[in-house]
Amino acid sequence: CEWFDHGYQSGACANDVYRPRIETFWRYTDGDNCGNPISLGNFAPGFPNVTHFNSNVCYNDANPYLNGGRDVFYRINVTQPVGMRFETCGPGSAQTAIDILDASCTSIVSNFSGCGNGAQLSVPLCSPGVYYVVVEGRLGSTGTFTLQISEDPGVIVTANAGSNVSV
Repeated sequence: CEWFDHGYQSGACANDVYRPRIETFWRYTDGDNCGNPISLGNFAPGFPNVTHFNSNVCYNDANPYLNGGRDVFYRINVTQPVGMRFETCGPGSAQTAIDILDASCTSIVSNFSGCGNGAQLSVPLCSPGVYYVVVEGRLGSTGTFTLQISEDPGVIVTANAGSNVSV
């Protein structure tokens, strides 16, 4: 056998017995809580869809609102009222729940169902400002997930009273 540092195998062993399994764990340096979230930027009507692949394996359970699983915190800045759809229905192995928090880290709405192991949630964010999206392992589940954020104009209520009427 020819072995490189860290036990990596670069050839076949004559006896085919020793085959090291190497696992690496990665994570973003942010995302632990509301004070240290992963920032996803500004959102207003017409924003492009956002897809973010991550894992909750190396995170803690900092969010007491849901199911007691490990949490990943994201920060979004809403600059104009917008309807948003959050889901974790894409690729990933973790059973997840989604919680939306306001700027003071207080839960506004949450969901732990909607699509197999993932969750779906549409919510009108009518007040501009900072919000947090928390993806949590449902019932303690750990693994990978894909957070997808898209616009959902159907959840924003609009009114047009006409040019001669004030509301």
